[in-house]
Amino acid sequence: MELRFRVKGSQPEPYTVVFIREGDRLTGSCTCEGAASGQNCKHRLALLNGDISAVVSGAEAGAELKAMLAGSDVEHWLKELVSADQAIEAAKHHRHGVLKALARTLNAGSR
Repeated sequence: MELRFRVKGSQPEPYTVVFIREGDRLTGSCTCEGAASGQNCKHRLALLNGDISAVVSGAEAGAELKAMLAGSDVEHWLKELVSADQAIEAAKHHRHGVLKALARTLNAGSR
């Protein structure tokens, strides 16, 4: 199965994003510079997360992409990404508390 989207990006011409599902494997390409250099691109990630706000054609395939994602290898890694993002937020919150405690401790000695 193949799904094709055209999405607004930083260039005047929309980018083309294509997802292909073969068995449990889901691949995706984008014509943006980030994807061309082997990096993750925000266009693929946004679509995989259900954000179709930048889509100029193919938006009707958003629900099909969600179904295509289910049970794929990419779904696993997206869940890992969510988990990693949550851990980062928890660490930031913890760090903030530690900094406050450090400041209280340091300031207690100056009274």
